[in-house]
Amino acid sequence: MTSQRQKDIKEAGLKSRAAMAWLRDNHLPADPICYTLAYEYLFTENRQLKQDIDALKLSDDDEHDKIKQIYNKHIIAKSYKELSMHDEHTEEYAAAALSLLLGTKEDVQHISEKLSESQENRDSEVDQALAQKARTAAANLESAVKALNKGNDVDAKPLSYDKLTELLDNQGAFTVIKCLLADSENFPVSILRINLDKFKQLNDQNGKVMGDAVLKSLAKAFNAQLRGEDIISRYQGDEFTVFLPKTPLKSGVAVAENLRKRVLAISLKKKSSMTPVKASVSVGVAEFSGQGSFDKAFMKAKKAMLRSKDLGRNCVNCEN
Repeated sequence: MTSQRQKDIKEAGLKSRAAMAWLRDNHLPADPICYTLAYEYLFTENRQLKQDIDALKLSDDDEHDKIKQIYNKHIIAKSYKELSMHDEHTEEYAAAALSLLLGTKEDVQHISEKLSESQENRDSEVDQALAQKARTAAANLESAVKALNKGNDVDAKPLSYDKLTELLDNQGAFTVIKCLLADSENFPVSILRINLDKFKQLNDQNGKVMGDAVLKSLAKAFNAQLRGEDIISRYQGDEFTVFLPKTPLKSGVAVAENLRKRVLAISLKKKSSMTPVKASVSVGVAEFSGQGSFDKAFMKAKKAMLRSKDLGRNCVNCEN
């Protein structure tokens, strides 16, 4: 265990003790609702929540219904990912804390199942919003391709997509790229080549179903982060490409770094393990100014991506 990991667990333990002490001092039960409110009250800047709690006489039995109302207002109404106590280790901390508080694995399992059920419902809403964004972007791409092909007296062909991720596939992406390069207003174009780190090992250790889930999570993360005019594709297997119109190299590197961080935040649960499945990517960035060969610029991005892998993976490099 790393020193940072030990520090994080120690800090979480201290905060948990402080929350329990606050509950004791205010004569409140150590149930999940009151514990969560105590944590938010002590360790966040949620002023409205603090004002609502300060207005209560916490030791009075008739105030317990109001406590639940505050919980519904400030906690349930917030998405899980926005809770201040949420980070990549939250589930681990919560499971350990609940084990100590409740004393039985059965109770922990029951609460864990309820949390998972609630999270799946929230994830479904997010997925629907991202799917709509992806459909809109795809429709815009189709329209642009058809318009350009019509102007050039070329028979319009439907774009091809990767079935698993629903992103453009290699052929579909380069159909759109031809249209993009035909308009000088799109230059410069930043080219990102993104490789999912150690994907074979991830598949071998967790199975193909989990491997597919990771690929779909990457596609979802990219759609959430990028603009509608950006072109995203699953280039092959564990590699993705992103083309950013009107984006110089420096800005392209910044976008790549944001994508890298977003992938690091992905955490997928396995039924057979408390340890979540994580992912990281190695990214290479190059710029095509509109002058010279696009193919050479595309290969430069690959060279930068391979350098990221050689330097230990989970990083971004660029090639001028």
